[in-house]
Amino acid sequence: MEIRTSKGKTYGADWIGGPTGVRNEIYCEIEDERALSEIAAEFEGAELTGISRGGVETIYAGYTELARISREAGSKLTRIAMRKAGEVRR
Repeated sequence: MEIRTSKGKTYGADWIGGPTGVRNEIYCEIEDERALSEIAAEFEGAELTGISRGGVETIYAGYTELARISREAGSKLTRIAMRKAGEVRR
């Protein structure tokens, strides 16, 4: 699976999913060991498109606000949560 941002970046992704009923957020996990601030700058304000192995595209319209970004110590896996711009966290 791949994730493409509206800023023109493409990432290999382990998964992307959402929005969930608990929080109106989408989640993805990518392998990237750069500083979280660098990755965050590429995702903040960007709209995401998920592309499955079969080439099916899912556009996550409006999810342009970076809600969270995290990584466990010693890991390359970076977890990203995006929410719709202007929405208050539930």
